[in-house]
Amino acid sequence: MKNICPILALSCKILGHSTFAISSVLFLIFSMTFPAMATVGEYGQVRHFVVSPNGRKIFFVSEKSNAEGHSWASVMLFDIATREVIGLTGEVKETALSPDKKIIAYVEKDDYYGYSLSLLTADGRRLKPRYHQARQRFNQLKWSKDSKYLSFVSSGSLYGVRTVVISPQIGVVPDELAKVEWQDSKQLPVDHPLYQKKPTVRADSIVLWGDDETIYVQAVDGIWKGSLKEAFVVRWTQLVAAEDIEGPLSISAPGTHLLYKRVRHHRPDTWVIPDIWVLPLETGTTPVKIGEGVTPQFTPDGRHVLFVHIGLWMVSLDGSSKRRLTRQKSF
Repeated sequence: MKNICPILALSCKILGHSTFAISSVLFLIFSMTFPAMATVGEYGQVRHFVVSPNGRKIFFVSEKSNAEGHSWASVMLFDIATREVIGLTGEVKETALSPDKKIIAYVEKDDYYGYSLSLLTADGRRLKPRYHQARQRFNQLKWSKDSKYLSFVSSGSLYGVRTVVISPQIGVVPDELAKVEWQDSKQLPVDHPLYQKKPTVRADSIVLWGDDETIYVQAVDGIWKGSLKEAFVVRWTQLVAAEDIEGPLSISAPGTHLLYKRVRHHRPDTWVIPDIWVLPLETGTTPVKIGEGVTPQFTPDGRHVLFVHIGLWMVSLDGSSKRRLTRQKSF
């Protein structure tokens, strides 16, 4: 793994940040660390990616199109240690908690795997099997009273409608349905991350790392924070609700503030000067508009923001102090 980050940095330096460069670099990483998967084609066109501070995980935004020309994007996580690729912005359709409250079964629909049935322990650890079949849907999850078996209905064009029984302990058990007594599954707590709304992203959406357990995502409806304290489970929180956010996002060097732009009433035939906003990354705080301009960025110490608007300006993070550094009209 020590060789991955230098190669990544060198490749980015040589190839730049174009779509081709990003795809090529990620292809190289996957080929080196995931021999069984020599292509990222099934995940679509990679548009943006970022490596975690500890170099163990890679987030990437990818875009895919179907035969009808409809396109969509998703945030994916590649764990270098486990070599797993996980869709983080898929849609959870149904959940069922085992009677002993130790295992969570859930059906998720995303644009890369279709419908899939996954099993997690209550602390977020993934179990096998992960049941998936192309063009099949899964519903009606039911646990046995002893929590040893789970049944569900699989329906679709490939196999019609059939009932499947699985056991987390011994794998797929297709012939034991008659031996199992069923009861209604209990619902998960409403604050469980599987019930939380997930962000919807575009192909040009930006993903940023805070620390090794925190990410920030630019979505179609604002900025979201994801907490990765539980394996395979992300707790999402919407920090900013807005549909006019323009990337890229950036985080101050101390990791205390987030910088972004908003362009309201933007039309293709007009050019509007963006509003520049700073969001303190503390609980209960609200974003502050500090000015209007272009190419905003934090100063190296993270205490001010620089931007251009009829000259170069330096503004404090709360917008209370503004200083024009030069009167040049363009840079």
